Amino acid sequence: MSEPAAQFRPYLKKQDVADLLQVSVRQVDLMVKSKQLPPAFYPSARTPRWRIEDLNAYFEAKRTATLTLGSN
Repeated sequence: MSEPAAQFRPYLKKQDVADLLQVSVRQVDLMVKSKQLPPAFYPSARTPRWRIEDLNAYFEAKRTATLTLGSN
C-alpha cells in the first residue's frame, strides 16, 4: 500500500506540495510568488522545502481570517 510522501518526510518538496494541493508544480511557483503559500526555505540553492505544519498553520490562519472578515 502506497502512502503520500507528505506522511513520511518532515519537509515537502515542491512536487509534494503540488500533489497535496492538487495543482501543478508551476501553480505552486505562482502561489508562492503571489503569497498564496508561505515562503519555502532552501537547505541548498535550488531545493525549496516546506514543512507540512507550516502549510497547515498558514491555511488555518487564512481560513480563520476569512471567517472573521465574513462575520461582519
